[in-house]
Amino acid sequence: MDDLKLYAETEKKLVSLIENVKTFTEDVCMEFGFDKCAKCTIKKGKKTTSENIRFNDGLIEDLGEDATYKYLGIEENLTVEHEKMRHKVEQEYTSRLKKILKSELSPKNKITAINQLAIPVITYGFGIIDWPQYSINRLDTKTRKLLTLHKIIYRNQCMDRIYLPRREGGLGLTEINHAYRATIVSMGKYIKSSTDMTIEIVRDHHERLPQQTSVTKLAENFGGVILENTAEVYDNPATQIARKKRKKYTEIETDTGKQGWEQHKRAGKFLEELKQEYIDRDASLQWLKSGRLPFDEERLIVASQDQGLLTNRLKKMAGLQANGQCRFCHSAIESPSHLMSACPILLADGLYTARHNKVCKYLHWKICGEMQLDRATNIWEHEPPPITSNGKVTVFYDKDIQAGRYIKDKAIKPDIVIWNKPERTALIIDVTVPNDFGLNRAEREKITKYQDLKMI
Repeated sequence: MDDLKLYAETEKKLVSLIENVKTFTEDVCMEFGFDKCAKCTIKKGKKTTSENIRFNDGLIEDLGEDATYKYLGIEENLTVEHEKMRHKVEQEYTSRLKKILKSELSPKNKITAINQLAIPVITYGFGIIDWPQYSINRLDTKTRKLLTLHKIIYRNQCMDRIYLPRREGGLGLTEINHAYRATIVSMGKYIKSSTDMTIEIVRDHHERLPQQTSVTKLAENFGGVILENTAEVYDNPATQIARKKRKKYTEIETDTGKQGWEQHKRAGKFLEELKQEYIDRDASLQWLKSGRLPFDEERLIVASQDQGLLTNRLKKMAGLQANGQCRFCHSAIESPSHLMSACPILLADGLYTARHNKVCKYLHWKICGEMQLDRATNIWEHEPPPITSNGKVTVFYDKDIQAGRYIKDKAIKPDIVIWNKPERTALIIDVTVPNDFGLNRAEREKITKYQDLKMI
């Protein structure tokens, strides 16, 4: 038995209640912890000083004017010490956040740890501790600054994408402001819909409080139409109704975040491309959901997708310099898409070809594993031979196909060809690594290129 609070009209009745509790604890072979007890006397709504309560084996001291006691993790005196608790919670949250970010976890696991170990320090007191909106906003801002400092997100990141679930293309971080509002909406609905007599007393109390501290009034402000009685079935328990309202509020906030990401002038272009019919959305976001990328790489990919890398174009837009041309070819506007797949100087230097060959090498290694062909144990040791065969399946790697007739544009050298001798079928695999906004065009070009070889 712990965290027990006793109320009495007089000190004599309070002593009687304490003796009953003390007798019970002794009957169940527990110790009565006098060192953790305190007494607070309130007259006409004001705290007054009174004498300590003495027992044969202990003493319960009167709570001092500036002293506090902890009840269910919340510091209290005459009332909840809101300012002191906010300061204490912010310190603990910041401490946990920094420890997580300094760890060697992957970016996904760091964000998961923040959601499960740091943010609950704040959310535990929602509805009990008064949180002004500026304090909530300051915590969200501090979180993003620390994430940027530890290279989890990039500078000028699209904020809506940070707080979206990873299955939707976001980073999966819990927004403190959203958690606060969702909790208030849920709690306000519970207080409104509960038929318990003690909760009715709480409801009457909150109806008399000012707007900024009343849970029910804040819930109406945050929830809006969500809390309207639209064919509500009040035979359901109040807790179930409150959970449904919280879930509905979360769904609306997620949709609002998607719209904010889509309307973002830079980052929204990737989401727009992701919605195209020829894009496999789930496969495109699988790397983000799995979260296996090492330190800093996830941030760079997200920045590239959002056109947020600090290129010359972005520097020009920000007024940092006058020239927005590519630093290599000096002929086109420098953007992430241009640097990744369209710069003629990088192409001539063989950087695009090296990337292409690494993809082909990995595909060949995986195919050999599936077809039970000889391959190296580790991918970094694998060097694809021109021909790999086991009698039934033959894999050609970067090798000319003997067509026996003229093939337009000499399209006789796909990256990989899998020849299945028993079934007399051939699978042509030709790799291209375009930017995110050129997938459809690149696919059409590859299919058209090998049409003559297909008809052999």
